[in-house]
Amino acid sequence: MKPSTKDKAEGKFHEMKGKVKEKAGQLTNNPGLEAEGTVEKAGGRAQKAIGKAEKALKKVAEGRPLPRRLSISSAAKGCVPVRLGG
Repeated sequence: MKPSTKDKAEGKFHEMKGKVKEKAGQLTNNPGLEAEGTVEKAGGRAQKAIGKAEKALKKVAEGRPLPRRLSISSAAKGCVPVRLGG
């Protein structure tokens, strides 16, 4: 498995695991578990973004064109799209 694909898959897993922990913490009124879930979910989003960035950098290194509009951190909420080129 390519490193970028592995990062995206592991990131998605941690994001989902974090969502479950977050909801479990809310339902059981356990702020510690809820906070742990929030942190794990954010870590998963970051890991997915790293995977996307690795893939984009590999395309650049190979000389392949990237889309005009690329949001490397689209896994994160509230991301700002990056415009490439003129």
